[in-house]
Amino acid sequence: MTAEIIDLKTQKKIIQKQSKQSEIELDEKMLEQQSRDFANSLVDDYMVRLIHEWQTEGMGIGSTNWKDSKKTFKEIGFFIESLRALVHKEFD
Repeated sequence: MTAEIIDLKTQKKIIQKQSKQSEIELDEKMLEQQSRDFANSLVDDYMVRLIHEWQTEGMGIGSTNWKDSKKTFKEIGFFIESLRALVHKEFD
């Protein structure tokens, strides 16, 4: 794969070739990023549904009233990040 880079100071084009190893590393990084993005999206979707269910059951978790829910924001944040870590571990 080749890349055209333009030096902004000199306005010259620099053509840079990448080796096959660089392409493989780039593909692996892209796959890792896609897996990470999918895992984050999965956790976010589940947490939105779970918080909605809790609110339907009468719990004040995720309430927009700060006085009612300020105690639970730290705990729910810790829970979300723990769940995110578990899902990331599964995707490895």
